[in-house]
Amino acid sequence: MIEENARLDAALREVVASYAQPDQPFATFRAFDRVVEREIGRVFFTILKVEEDIWSRRIFTTVPNEYPLSGRKPLPKNPRTAEIYEGRKAYFAHGREKIEAEYPGHATVLGLGADTLTNIPVAFDGKVLGAANIGGLGWPDHAEVGRFLLPLAQALGPLLAMRS
Repeated sequence: MIEENARLDAALREVVASYAQPDQPFATFRAFDRVVEREIGRVFFTILKVEEDIWSRRIFTTVPNEYPLSGRKPLPKNPRTAEIYEGRKAYFAHGREKIEAEYPGHATVLGLGADTLTNIPVAFDGKVLGAANIGGLGWPDHAEVGRFLLPLAQALGPLLAMRS
């Protein structure tokens, strides 16, 4: 547990240190992505921002051809979305069957080579402002990944709060 805490502490320091860099919020989004890729591995990473509690808009992506920055789309009303945005819990879909059952865009996720998809709520000032969405491959321990990603993603909260 001490080693896990030290990893998280170093990761948080790296992401927060990026606040001082120009080109915000993208410099910090890229720093978060580097940390995630180095520490747990990732196939892709996107950030969705919630608008007016009923819309989501992609504001960052590492795979712009597959998941472009785009206009807003309705935030789905389903148990998965409620768990993320109301329950403030990370959601994991592991394996082809679960991804196909849970995500309308499953062909893209699987086509990129991910075998796990996680949605991590990003909150600030008492409200979930969006989600960090990470496609993973070969993550053996989802509980450990969740313990790492959930607090790390909160470093993105101030940036989602300040950007329109």
